[in-house]
Amino acid sequence: MPSKIALREALVAQALAKLPWQVRAAIAAVAIAAGGLIIGRPTLSLDILAIVIGLGAITEGVLALWHTAATVRWRIITATIWITVGIIVLQAQWLTVLALTVLVGIGLVSLGGYRVWLMARSDRPLDEKIAGITIAIATIIFGVVAFFWRDISLVVLSVVFGAWLVVMGIDAGWRALPREPLPKERRKRTGWRRFGRSIVALVTATAAIAAVGVALVQTGPQTVTDTFYAAPRNVPDEPGKLIQFEPLTEGIPHGSVGFRFLYTTEAGDGTIDVASAIAIAPDDEEIHPSVTWAHSTTGITRPCAPSLQPDMFRSGGMFAAQHIIKNGWALVSPDYVGLGTPGEHPYLISEDSGRAVLDATRAAYSIIDLRISRTTVVWGHSQGGHAALAASGIADDYAPQLDVRGVAAISPVSDLTALVSTMDSVTGGMVFAAFVLNAYEDHYDDVRMTDYLRPGIISAAREVPSRCLDGPGSWRSALVVATRLIDPSLFRTDPRTGALGDRLRENIPKPSPEIPLLIVAGGEDPLIKISVQNGYVAALCAADTPLAYRTIPEADHISMLYGNSEFLPSLLAWTGNRFTRVPAKTTC
Repeated sequence: MPSKIALREALVAQALAKLPWQVRAAIAAVAIAAGGLIIGRPTLSLDILAIVIGLGAITEGVLALWHTAATVRWRIITATIWITVGIIVLQAQWLTVLALTVLVGIGLVSLGGYRVWLMARSDRPLDEKIAGITIAIATIIFGVVAFFWRDISLVVLSVVFGAWLVVMGIDAGWRALPREPLPKERRKRTGWRRFGRSIVALVTATAAIAAVGVALVQTGPQTVTDTFYAAPRNVPDEPGKLIQFEPLTEGIPHGSVGFRFLYTTEAGDGTIDVASAIAIAPDDEEIHPSVTWAHSTTGITRPCAPSLQPDMFRSGGMFAAQHIIKNGWALVSPDYVGLGTPGEHPYLISEDSGRAVLDATRAAYSIIDLRISRTTVVWGHSQGGHAALAASGIADDYAPQLDVRGVAAISPVSDLTALVSTMDSVTGGMVFAAFVLNAYEDHYDDVRMTDYLRPGIISAAREVPSRCLDGPGSWRSALVVATRLIDPSLFRTDPRTGALGDRLRENIPKPSPEIPLLIVAGGEDPLIKISVQNGYVAALCAADTPLAYRTIPEADHISMLYGNSEFLPSLLAWTGNRFTRVPAKTTC
């Protein structure tokens, strides 16, 4: 038997030795092409991704037959492993992208370790041994990074496996180039031929170090919740009640006094939750009406609360705090449930969000040093615009103690079904779609993300919401968004159908016809298309809901709120008119 194995090895070695250099170069080109395809299309559906990776693994197996500096037996073993992996991936397309990431990581680490051992034992020239070991160590690093970046597994597969295939293909192609035979005593490598493999090794090592450096960015300082956000064991069993508060000494406008506080709010199912908020008011002896500010999307996890950020107002899109104070008004800004405080964040859940907004102002009234009246105008932007519209619809019944004089919704998330259906064509749409689907899956038993998203992006969609839009780790979300520009399709099933569609329609806010309403939309808004806002406003007008609708042709999603925008003075004037009971105009 041993003699038969040795004979087969000899035959294989002889066949490989006679393989034309053009064939070996073609195989290297296939490896480069497969790697480039994986890098360029990281969000292919799971089936196609599995096919590409499977073919890439098989290609690497073919390369291993003649590319490694091992004995023929070890070449066959290495090639068999890679080809087997490729066949398994091709046949078992039920494997998740996460499982593929683990598989690739294990393969890279194992192969890199084997090649370090192999090169260390070889009798090759010193420069070639150094180059080989460098490439092997880089391979191990790529494998470790694959595990470290598991939350963006598609990008990992692209950057790690695809880039590695490209580098290996380049290296193999270099080795396949024809060389003029020289007498044995003159076989000294000179110039580019001598250092070509070293250059490839340097490029590979640089790429590996860069990957580790980028990955380590996310280990930088993280926003953390302090003990203030831990509510005492016993809290009031009614909504809108103040639990605790403490003064703010930094980050508030000149001439104001401020506090952060915890308060109770009631979820849609009747349970009492704890939420956090901040409030500021002019530092004088007057009684102040308030602007209740519903902030835009910052994330859906606890560290994303605006009150935790260094610039607590601007974090959620509030650029007019100084103007509000100068007008003699107070400003109340809730974080919502689940941001800052423990609990499920009801992202775009109408009733829960509207209640959290109103309860913040009810609780702030109890902080005597603020001297806030029960009169308020609600402003909201984006997610907060949705919450403001929802607050309008429930204010009279849910918070009759408040005198809500008006609601201004700027770039609001209005028609949820129309919005979600446009996420494929919106820059950053994948992030917001992930926020919605994670929140709805947590909130509703009949909504499942896997029923709607393509298999190839589910892993990323589950992990993107673990990061805030601004802060450490947000680059990962940006990286995922960048890959979406190449392959934008998100959904396997129309999100307007089934359980998700029903729940989205349930949460389209229905503002009260009794409370003056201003809706503002930017003509250049890349996130919420002007057509979505036009349709929502038309539906409200058709339902006899009086409102003022203003479009700003040159504005994007948020620019109309900047302190130097032309719109801000008109918003302040509209708010002042609500406090003085000037009749509101309608554009319906």
